[in-house]
Amino acid sequence: MPKHYSIKTKLPLNLKPEYLYLFKNKINYKIPELKVKELKNVFVSHYGLCLKNFLLIRKSAENLIGTSGKNFYCKFHKKVLEQYLVCKYGKSLKSIKLYNDNKYLLIYTSWFGYFSWLTQCIPRLMMVKENLDKYILIYPQSWDDKDFIKQSLSIFPVKQKIIIPDGTHLFIKNLILPEVKPWTFKFNPVTVNNVRDLFYKYTENLTWNNNLGNKIYVSREKAEKRKFVNEKQVQNTVKKYGFSVINFEDFSFFEQILIMKNTKYLISIHGAALTNINFMKPDSYVLELTNKVYKNKDHRFPFWRLSSALNINYYIQFCEPENIEKNFIFDKNLFADIDELQTNLNLMLEH
Repeated sequence: MPKHYSIKTKLPLNLKPEYLYLFKNKINYKIPELKVKELKNVFVSHYGLCLKNFLLIRKSAENLIGTSGKNFYCKFHKKVLEQYLVCKYGKSLKSIKLYNDNKYLLIYTSWFGYFSWLTQCIPRLMMVKENLDKYILIYPQSWDDKDFIKQSLSIFPVKQKIIIPDGTHLFIKNLILPEVKPWTFKFNPVTVNNVRDLFYKYTENLTWNNNLGNKIYVSREKAEKRKFVNEKQVQNTVKKYGFSVINFEDFSFFEQILIMKNTKYLISIHGAALTNINFMKPDSYVLELTNKVYKNKDHRFPFWRLSSALNINYYIQFCEPENIEKNFIFDKNLFADIDELQTNLNLMLEH
């Protein structure tokens, strides 16, 4: 039996009694110890899902195990099996055969973005860091336009990589597969703290004139969706409390790390930007502003769990969505209650 870690998540510090039901069943969870697998003769879909002996390798992606993951597993198993058969016996899908004796390292999966890069891909790289000179990194072509990937990879001794064109599947003789954590929104505190320590150590000698102070509000005003309808009111309010207003798009990856290292109080709307709490120091404070619809849905509150794993004090505020009748409700712009925002700021800043 694999070793499991039991994790307990601290409740939000401003949690109202009527919202306890959202969190009480998610406080405790388990996460297994992950290993590095060396596999022979594996089919890898263009999304990074791995098939061996006609079965999906469950820890080649998140959310493929557990009771609620059975249908998820079946859905993707059917798709990848179909891709395998078409690549092997047909001609309508692109594929590459890597049948030589080299060892190929896979760290990407189908659910990819800034959040998964920091909470899944970087930890997997760290699992094999001492042996990276022996492996060839499988590097999707789409990564070339992502500066956060290129900058963060600069601290890893990857000597060789093979660029895989988008939409291309792989047949690999020798695959190195650091296992993926089973669930997207479950974190091993040791792992996320190791990620923080790694980037802290690398940025120790980087110089940059950071005059933003230790109170930061990260705006989404430049985003296409999930931003505040009353953004100006929000900005005016946080400025009264001494917060600097920034957009992470204006800073490089390493500059964002340096900003977060110096941040004691962070406010941000729910989104990938909040993944940067991974670079805040222990006992810092974060206020997440999120969609009120989550009160009626089975939402996992990933940044609540991530904050707890990093020993960061977490506050939450639910906000009304705009035009809830139309389109995908979770991508709606939000309206922040300014009175409630001021109450939460006072609570957070009294520490």
